[in-house]
Amino acid sequence: MLGSVQQRAQFAHHRVTCALLLSERELEKQRESTASDVLQKKQEAEAAVRLMQESVRRIIEAEESRMGLIIVNAWYGKFVNDKSRKNERVKVIDVTVPLQCLVKDSKLILTEASKAGLPGFYDPCVGEEKSLRVLYQFRGVLHQVMVPDSEALRIPKQCE
Repeated sequence: MLGSVQQRAQFAHHRVTCALLLSERELEKQRESTASDVLQKKQEAEAAVRLMQESVRRIIEAEESRMGLIIVNAWYGKFVNDKSRKNERVKVIDVTVPLQCLVKDSKLILTEASKAGLPGFYDPCVGEEKSLRVLYQFRGVLHQVMVPDSEALRIPKQCE
């Protein structure tokens, strides 16, 4: 009986391992097939960011004068915390400029839609879960927030 339980456990473990390997292979195939599209989206996003630079400079000046909302750093993509995967390809992009450009009256409000479609953004890791991490200053105090891709974001918190 014990042997039977062990065999079932080993079989279940083997099935899970195979399923994980298959999903990794499928993900890699998806990455390869979308690589040129991702490159094009990246170039479009970079061009959009260059066009935003002057607007962002003015927005930052206005926000600083009233101790408003300044986006210090913003990153979008797949964040890997597992140290054993530290060699994994970087899958986050800097979206500081595009987010600052969306600040209006010391508020940033994003809908529940994927952030990949926002001007200056693109999907750096197609088919994988993404998040948006924002380090911002409001009224001279630093804050940090991280939200899943399809979750709404409202900062500062009191702008609900």
